[in-house]
Amino acid sequence: MLRDPNKIFEIVDPFPQWLVSYIENQTKDVDWKFVNVPEEDEQDGNYKTPALFTNVMYCTSSNILDDHKELSNMLHTALTMDIIPKYIPDAHVNQVTRTRLNGTVQGVYYGPHNDVRNGQPGLWTFVYYVNDADGDTVFFSDEGKTEMKRTKYKKGNGVLFPAHYWHTMDVTSVPLRVSIGMTYSIETKLNAEETTA
Repeated sequence: MLRDPNKIFEIVDPFPQWLVSYIENQTKDVDWKFVNVPEEDEQDGNYKTPALFTNVMYCTSSNILDDHKELSNMLHTALTMDIIPKYIPDAHVNQVTRTRLNGTVQGVYYGPHNDVRNGQPGLWTFVYYVNDADGDTVFFSDEGKTEMKRTKYKKGNGVLFPAHYWHTMDVTSVPLRVSIGMTYSIETKLNAEETTA
C-alpha cells in the first residue's frame, strides 16, 4: 500500500492562546507511567520501540476514563466541531478511541511505530505539541524505513494523519517533551488506500 503525504495535515495554532496556556499549565503535574509501547511491536522478547512516559486519559479498548484536568473533553470538542471538519470536510467522526499524554526525554529515541494494532485505515491520530521543545515528527512510506515527510515540533501546533502511517519523533534536546495524542474512528473518502503508483 502506498502512503500519501498529502493526507498528513500540519495544523498551525489550532487553539486560542488561552487554551494553549491552559493545556501547558495542566500538564505540569501529570502522573506519568514509564512504559514500553506498543506491546504488539515486541520481537524476540525485546521491544523494537523503546520506552516512554505516558498517561492514558481515555481508551475504549482498555475501558480507561481518567481525563486529566478534562483535557480530553476540551480537545475533543475543538477537534470535532472545528479542526477535523476543516481538514477533512467529508469526515463522519464515529468516536475518539484513545487520548494519551506522551512524554519523551532528552536524548532518548522513540522508534518508528503506528497507532493501529491491525495496521488498517479508518483511524486518524491528532498529535498536539504542548510545551517548548524540539524534534521533528517523521512519517514513513513503509514500516519505518523510508522517510516520506516531516513536521516541525512547535508549541501550540499539531498534526492530523492516518493512524496506520508509521511515524516517529526525532530526539529532543529538552528534559521532557510533552505531546497529546488523540486517535479517532473517522469515515471519509481519504481512508481509501492507493495501491498503485
